[in-house]
Amino acid sequence: MRKKNANKEVREHYKRVFDLGCVISRNPQCCIHHCHSGSMTARYGNKSQSQRGISDYLVIPLHPDLHTGDNGIHTLGIDLWETLYAPQTELLDWVNNLLDYDIYELALREKNGFNTD
Repeated sequence: MRKKNANKEVREHYKRVFDLGCVISRNPQCCIHHCHSGSMTARYGNKSQSQRGISDYLVIPLHPDLHTGDNGIHTLGIDLWETLYAPQTELLDWVNNLLDYDIYELALREKNGFNTD
């Protein structure tokens, strides 16, 4: 079960992801999107429709319009959004390549219950 408040490492990760700017528009104004469903199901077998995704580390930065606005993933639905823009898995790979640590390793560690505080 997730902690109600993200631990220090997760908060730092969010800040680093946020600082990348939107993965689609490269606009510096962005918010954090927890990846779930759509292409994530094919890669991880995540059948959950939870908007929190499968890990606090598997997040991408999206401009507010591409997140919850008229063109947003939560407005259009994940399948249509991924068809129009890009699969979440590809965007996660982009984020992972820009950071100097492996988000997939951190997600696995989180899943296995390792406390990162």
